[in-house]
Amino acid sequence: MSLLICKLAKTDTSSIKFINEEMAALKWKPGLEDLECYLSLDDPGVYVAKLDGVPIGSVCFYKYSSTYYSFGIFIVKKEYQGKGYGMKLFNTAMSEVDWSQIVSAYSVPEMVNKYARYGFEFRWMCKGYDVNISKALEILTAMTFNPDLSVKNINEVDQEVLLRYDTAVFGYQRNNFILKWLHAKGRHAKVVVTDEGAIVGYVAARVLYVNEEGYRVGPLFADSTEVAQVLLKALFEDIISHGMSCSKSVIIQCPTEKNENSETLMELLQGRIYTEFVYMTTKGIPNGCFDKWYGITTTELA
Repeated sequence: MSLLICKLAKTDTSSIKFINEEMAALKWKPGLEDLECYLSLDDPGVYVAKLDGVPIGSVCFYKYSSTYYSFGIFIVKKEYQGKGYGMKLFNTAMSEVDWSQIVSAYSVPEMVNKYARYGFEFRWMCKGYDVNISKALEILTAMTFNPDLSVKNINEVDQEVLLRYDTAVFGYQRNNFILKWLHAKGRHAKVVVTDEGAIVGYVAARVLYVNEEGYRVGPLFADSTEVAQVLLKALFEDIISHGMSCSKSVIIQCPTEKNENSETLMELLQGRIYTEFVYMTTKGIPNGCFDKWYGITTTELA
C-alpha cells in the first residue's frame, strides 16, 4: 500500500469532506466552511495522508509570525491508527515548525502526556458549553445595559478598525482569515461600539457542519462581561430571526481558567459543560489579551 503525505489543496474536495466528516464523527462540532476559511490563508499548513489515494488522516498548523505557531487538528481514521501512519503525518507537518519559537495547541486531557514529549506544557484549562439560545436570550433580555453601548452589524463598522481590534486581542494579525471567517456561509456577526465610536468587542457564530446540531460561537472578544452580554443578546436575536438551523443549541468554548469571567457568564446563561480541554504551549505564552477572550475562535484549526 502506498502512503502519500501532501499539503491539502483547495480543490481537493474529497479530502476536505473527509476532514469535516471525521471531525463531526468525533463530536468536535466543526462549523460550516471552517476548513474552507482556513484554506484561504496564505500557505495554510494543512496536511493530508492518503493511502492508495484515499484520505486517512490530517494534521494542521499555522505560522502567525516568526515567533508563534498554532497547532490544530490531528486526525487518523480509527482503522489506520497504531500503524505508524499518524507519526509519519505528524512528523512531516512538524518539520516546517521552528520549535525554538512558541507553539500552542488545545488538547484533550488524555493526550497531554503525548504532547509533553514535544515540549508542550500545561497553561490552563478550558471548557466547552452547550447553551440553549432561547433560554439564554430570555435571561439577557431581562437585563439592563449601559445605553452608551451600541450594537452594529459587521458591515457598519470600518473593517480596518475591526481588524486592528482583533489583532490587539488575539495577539497576532490574521486579517485574511477573519475577513473570510466573518462572511462565510451560515455566519452571524455583531460588533459593539461606544458612543464615541470605539470598538469594544465583537462576536461571530456559524451554523455547524451538521446543520441540525445548531451553532458555534467564536470568537467572542469583549472588553468587559457587560459587552460580552450585549454581543450575545444581539447575536442570539439574529440567529433566531435568520438562522439556518432548526436547533437552538449553540456551542461556546471558553478559556475558563484564564478568564474566570467567561465561566461566570456561561453559568449565568445556564450553559451545560459538554467537554473540558487543556491549552498547552512551548517556550512560554503567546501574545493575546486573554482576559478579553470570552469565546475561543476555533480549537480544531490553528
